Amino acid sequence: MVSDAPERWFAMMVDVGLREKILEPADLLRHATPEILAKHLPPELMSQVLQSSLTSGAMTADSVIDTVTPDLLAKYLPHQVLWACIAEAAGRAGMAHDKQPGIRRPASRTLKAVDSGPSVPSAAIVADPIVADPGTHTEE
Repeated sequence: MVSDAPERWFAMMVDVGLREKILEPADLLRHATPEILAKHLPPELMSQVLQSSLTSGAMTADSVIDTVTPDLLAKYLPHQVLWACIAEAAGRAGMAHDKQPGIRRPASRTLKAVDSGPSVPSAAIVADPIVADPGTHTEE
């Protein structure tokens, strides 16, 4: 079981995406490459992946995701990797923000530097948030 809110959110998104067929195991492994898995998964989990593959006679995306579950992906992989996969699948499914009625970007998008002290590079950039378009909201 994942332990913090971001991990739970990523695990849930990946799990639901797989169950609803918005995500496929191959989509996950296109982003979570063998190099990323080898670098971030603990050795005992990589051993389970190899053992499962040897037992079944093949290493497939399905068999890897059967072993490295959404909870484990969210626990061990960089969240940027999972985010890229989720965003790609959402775009493919027509769920990107620019395809949703009532959602728009502010007319003037400004980027501003984040000054969080010496540990954050001065090049860190934050974009204005996506906002609901008040012109499309109807009162009930």
